Amino acid sequence: MFTCAIDIVSDESLNALNSFLRNGELHGMYFVKADGHKAYMEIGHLDLAEGAIKKLEGGKLEFTIFKSEKGKERTDYSVNYLSKVSRIDKYHRSEIILHRGNGFYLAEFYEQEQLDEFARMMGFTYTLRKYQRGGRYIHYWEYDLSHKFVDGLGGGFWHLSDLPEGAKPFLGLSNGSIVTCYFVNDGKTITIYRPNPNSEEVYHPMPLTEHIEHQKRFGVI
Repeated sequence: MFTCAIDIVSDESLNALNSFLRNGELHGMYFVKADGHKAYMEIGHLDLAEGAIKKLEGGKLEFTIFKSEKGKERTDYSVNYLSKVSRIDKYHRSEIILHRGNGFYLAEFYEQEQLDEFARMMGFTYTLRKYQRGGRYIHYWEYDLSHKFVDGLGGGFWHLSDLPEGAKPFLGLSNGSIVTCYFVNDGKTITIYRPNPNSEEVYHPMPLTEHIEHQKRFGVI
């Protein structure tokens, strides 16, 4: 897959681009997004794009074409992994997301410092697997994790006595509220223990105003 960055130099060139898109004349090219005076197109094969490029040049468009940079492709998305983008959207709603696998999120961060603080607290590291330039996110990074994340005790713990020895506390989400949760890192797996929301003994939600400020400071964990 290649990405074509099109410099829109005039209203005339933008009208030409829109016309080609409407008429289906850009065979092998797919619109991704517009950003200021640039439009980004995905191209399946360069040879298919040559004819489209010649047509667009008639509309006074300037082109920069580059191949996306990719590392080893992930084949198993049921495992935990980390992704980071330079532009968020409804499919990647935070800059940095720690994935549980199979489409679920474990944590979200708005900036790098929040992720690094969380990683230090939990005791894990991450290694770049893939970088891709272009497309919907402009820049996309994907990382492997040194540890596997799992949930402990199914529906959550009811009593502190349910927790294993050595469990460490942290503030995290349970049933949509920030409460005191716990984790254990055995060197390979990080097990998260969240309180059952029906337990008055261990489930004590943070007030809403504090909840909002906490997530601004630490991200959504």
